[in-house]
Amino acid sequence: MRKKKVIIILLAVFLFTLSFTGFVVKKVIISLAKDNISWAENMNINGPWSEKAIWKSSDGYFYLICEQYNETENITVSSYIKMDAEWIKCSVNYRSGVNHFYFDTDDGQTLLECDASLENDMLVLTDLESYLPNISGLDSITLSKHDYDDTIASLPFLI
Repeated sequence: MRKKKVIIILLAVFLFTLSFTGFVVKKVIISLAKDNISWAENMNINGPWSEKAIWKSSDGYFYLICEQYNETENITVSSYIKMDAEWIKCSVNYRSGVNHFYFDTDDGQTLLECDASLENDMLVLTDLESYLPNISGLDSITLSKHDYDDTIASLPFLI
């Protein structure tokens, strides 16, 4: 009888622990999902996909060109990255649910992956995984937003 009581108590403790752990895991997953949705909304409202603009690094070696070809289309974001004396064009994308940017060439080669955040009207790229030698040594890249019409004529490359 005593052995049966101990087994029932252990089983009850196990089931309680299991259900409590499931509850906590569910809360964590929901919280992460909300954060990811919030990040994507912020990028679409305040980031490169929000309006026609040019984002550039202070050293002038990294640009995001945010264009809208007509009023019914979404903003298209392209990057221009200087490598040696050449400018490399990439498309810029992010996947829903992942606070991560991908910079891909027209032939599908990924040149840069990074985390991205908006801080004080600046786009900050961190945790850089680069396949370009001039970026691979950097900790972060900070881009500031500029008016498209005021900046487009002074770009150091052709679009």
